[in-house]
Amino acid sequence: RPELIESYVAPRTPVEETLAHLWSDVLGVTNVGVFDDFFALGGHSLLAARMMGRVRETFGVQVPLRNIFMKPTIAHLGQSVEEALQAGRTLTMPPAERSTRDASLDQPPKSSPTELH
Repeated sequence: RPELIESYVAPRTPVEETLAHLWSDVLGVTNVGVFDDFFALGGHSLLAARMMGRVRETFGVQVPLRNIFMKPTIAHLGQSVEEALQAGRTLTMPPAERSTRDASLDQPPKSSPTELH
């Protein structure tokens, strides 16, 4: 963890704890505090997009990318995630269907899976 203006404040909720692990992984730093600035820790626009993708995968909610630019802390992002979860704004994806390697991309998949070669 590089020296930052803000002193370290540990995650206070399970959502903040998970976000701290995600930030640590994406940014390659340890001991990420809830008030640490994503960009002061080495983040940039591509890593911000990657981070928001990880948030979507982990929590199943869509949080606008602009949120990390406007308020780039775990505390604020955690609040956005918790609000989305409480409001029931979770993502739903249709189940994936198995396809063969020789299936045409122009044809809809068959209703029953076929054996892969």
